[in-house]
Formats: sequence, C-alpha cells, structure tokens
Amino acid sequence: MDNSGILEMECILPISSLQNAVDSAFTMFGWHGFLIANFGEGYGDQDMRSERIGGLSITYNPDFRQDDIDINCQTLGNRKYNLPPEMYAGERGNKIFEQVNIRDLRTEFFQTVNNKGAGPAWDFLHDQRIISKKTWEEERDYYHNWSYNPAAKNQTGKNTYSDALGFNRLTPACSFGFLGEVFGGIKRTIVRGRIVEMMSGDLHWHRDESFYMNFRINIPLYFDNSTAIATEKEQKYMRPGYMYHFDTGEPHAVIRNYDHPRKRVNIILGVCPWFDFDEDEQAWVSNEYYGKIHPLDMFKEGLLVDFI
Repeated sequence: MDNSGILEMECILPISSLQNAVDSAFTMFGWHGFLIANFGEGYGDQDMRSERIGGLSITYNPDFRQDDIDINCQTLGNRKYNLPPEMYAGERGNKIFEQVNIRDLRTEFFQTVNNKGAGPAWDFLHDQRIISKKTWEEERDYYHNWSYNPAAKNQTGKNTYSDALGFNRLTPACSFGFLGEVFGGIKRTIVRGRIVEMMSGDLHWHRDESFYMNFRINIPLYFDNSTAIATEKEQKYMRPGYMYHFDTGEPHAVIRNYDHPRKRVNIILGVCPWFDFDEDEQAWVSNEYYGKIHPLDMFKEGLLVDFI
C-alpha cells in the first residue's frame, strides 16, 4: 500500500471548542517550550527551552527516566547528555541533526553519544560522511577531550524519550474538560503525542516512529498559509476542519514560505493501531485488527478515532 502522500480527512470535532479547550489548558497547565537541544536555536543550560515552538504533552510515561521533567511536557524534547552544542545547535549543528534524522541514524548515533561520549560520536559523523574529513580532523581533539557525563547511560530504550509506546497515560492537561472528552473517548491506546504551537521559523527534515507503532493524526486548529507540511513527494497547507496523516517514519518537515506567521496550533495525536496497552497486566497485547486491517484503512474506517 502506498502511504507516501499526505492524506486529508474531514474531522467532525468542533474547532472552536478545541481552540477554547487548548487555550484553557495553556492557561491552567502552562505553555512549555521544546528543549532547545532539538531545534538548533543556540545553547544555554540543559533545560533551556524554546520560545518559538512548544505547548503541552498529550501523554506521559509514569516511569520516564528523566523523571524531574514536568509530566505535562515530557514529549516536548529531552536532555541530551554528552552532546556538545556544536553538534545540534546553530547552522552547522542543525544540518548535522537533520542528516542524522533523515538518514535514520538516530538510534546508532545516540547510543554512541550516550554510551561512549562526544569523541566517538564525532568519529561516527565522519564515518557516515555527514562531516568532511577536513572538519573531522580540525576538531577531533576538541570533541575527544569533552568530559563524559555518566548521566547519559541508559538514555535510549525503554522508558526513555525514544520509547514512544511508554508515553501512554493522558496528562492532567489533556484529561479535563473538552480535551478529556475527546482523548478519553478514543478506544485505541494513545501513545506519544503533543499539542504544538509554532510561532516562527520552521521544523527541519526528520523522521519519527513508524505508523505501525505510532499512527500520527495531525489536527490543525487554525489556518496558517505561511507554513506547509512537507514530505519528499508533496507539500500541503493544513486546514481546520480536517485531519491529516502521512508516514512520519519517512522524512518530513514544516516549511515556512514567508516570515509573517499566523497563529499555528496543531494537535498531533499518536495512536497505536495494532496493539492495546493492558493496564491490569501492564503489557501490550495485539488487538483484533492486528495483521488483518492496514492501519491506514483503520483510520479511514473510523477504527482509530471516531471523529472522522
């Protein structure tokens, strides 16, 4: 089945009610910027957060290893120990981060960062031809002399930011009022998701989880013709009153077309299509659709969400 395009489906949820509910959630539970480490906006303390892109988490993981992060923003970035700012911040760092993402090298790269440190990570970037031999040689000593932080150990795998299925409890912010009605009424297990406001800039090319694990449904609350969602084959403006899905396991980005942004708030809902989380057993079990109905058809037939 070809899932390379951007699917647009009508959404019957009342947009004004969603807008009001999100505004209320921001007021009650705060607006949390993404941790800077993801967006190449410069560098400060580890917990420095973006002022241009942020919002609230839809879900959280009660066993999250970085457990001092507010549960209402657990899915808005994580601390990246042993990752020097020059590898992810600023113009060059953003390009490095983008290449690691779109070439699907995240797991190997972050295992190297977390378990071996900055020097081996710099060597990895050279081995993968993300940086030139000249750049690698000029800065090799700098990164190999970078102090290793043991807090990085065990920051990939279960109950870490890479564990999309671990974020399967609704946050307080998304458990009350109209948001609670909408999210609480979904039959499939909700996994990593967020409500995101982008005030300026763009979002670099990257990959997320396979839709077999995390089927993402993007619900725009406002029309913003200054930005478009982009895959390698298509760009599309997202309109309120519709929901959008595309294969987030493939490279995608948010492209800004001009520098006069309009209000842009999106609900990015993640649903696990073929497995349900059993609270009593604390285990994932295959559901009746596993291997029988493609997740894309489940979405079209209203088997993932019923507001289609």
